[in-house]
Parts: sequence; structure tokens; C-alpha cells
Amino acid sequence: MNSLYEPTFGNRIVIEHANKINGLTLITIYKHLKTRDVSIGSKVFQGQKIAQMGATGALAGGMSHLHFEVYYKDTQGNRIPTDPNIYWANGKGRVTCLQDTPERDVGLTYPVPCRD
Repeated sequence: MNSLYEPTFGNRIVIEHANKINGLTLITIYKHLKTRDVSIGSKVFQGQKIAQMGATGALAGGMSHLHFEVYYKDTQGNRIPTDPNIYWANGKGRVTCLQDTPERDVGLTYPVPCRD
């Protein structure tokens, strides 16, 4: 895992997953984060809280949300973009909601607050 700040997308976390898929490394990227709960080089585990959704970076538009990207990395290090919607914890196309979201100003992007 590595985490960075960039002016356009704010606080971000990049996770390079250990398990290969068809010989390719899976990479997930989380941007516009308010806080990061992990450090560069730390191991993270499925279900672990890694950050708090936020509005950092010039492109956040002042709205708290998550910019989520998924790539495969080939043996030459090239990133191949893939559809992030197939990686939700509840299954393909099944958007995962958050139990505890202190900032609920606009629900325009995923993940969304859980409903009772």
C-alpha cells in the first residue's frame, strides 16, 4: 500500500493486491480522502477501514465523495483500467454502503450511506 497527496485528487491511497488474477496484479486507488488510516508500506486486509471519504483536491468540488479506480498491472508495469463496479464487496454491481458516514451532504457517488 502506498499513500500520497496530489493537488488534483487530494489525499489518495494506492493498494497493490497480493493475489494475482490471470497473472496480473490488481491495483485499487482511492482519491479525495479526508483522512488516511494506513501508512505507506503497511499491509491492509479485506474489510479493514483504510480512510475516511472526503473532499480534498481541486477536482472534489467541495463535495465529500470517493473517486475509486481499479487497474490490472501487467508484467511490464503497465496499468490496464478495468470496471470498478465488479469489485464491490457484496458482488458485481452490488454497491456496498457505509455504516458510519459523518458527511452525508450529497449522495452522488459510491459508496452510499446504508438505509434502514
